[in-house]
Amino acid sequence: GIDDIPSSCMMIPSLTTIRVPVGDMVRAAFELVIDRRAVGVNSTVMKFRPEIAVRESCSGAVGAVRPKSG
Repeated sequence: GIDDIPSSCMMIPSLTTIRVPVGDMVRAAFELVIDRRAVGVNSTVMKFRPEIAVRESCSGAVGAVRPKSG
């Protein structure tokens, strides 16, 4: 999943998702709009680091049931 919606941790098994830094992205976009109006900037590349929320749906998660080998 993506965006780490609240229901993802309520599922059985709980779902591993990606947390996107939406607040940081909105803040940066707003600042970029203000800067472009003041300075006339034409293009900017911004990178944001997502985080993974590892839960039971990932076999490597703590507390997750691992399939038996063999």
